Amino acid sequence: MEVRVCRLDELPRDAITAREVDSRLLALARRGDQVFAFFNACPHKGGPLCDGKLSIERGEIICPWHFFRFDLGTGRSVTNGAMQARTVPVTIRDGEVFVAL
Repeated sequence: MEVRVCRLDELPRDAITAREVDSRLLALARRGDQVFAFFNACPHKGGPLCDGKLSIERGEIICPWHFFRFDLGTGRSVTNGAMQARTVPVTIRDGEVFVAL
């Protein structure tokens, strides 16, 4: 099911934002005009990914608790290859951001 989240211009560029979508808290990472969505819990210890940092250069979201790093495109941990953050597919159409839940 595809759900509208917001307009692209409502998300701060090169930053992470928390949004509740269909009763789920998501961490939305905007890198330029691309948006990546993650379920908000780090797979390591459940840290809130929306409070983490975004590495624009490396294309990673970094958990604020233990600094595990996750690839924006795949969710695979760069720090520990056995871990993967849960990603959510994102589509941008006509300036609107949608996620597939």
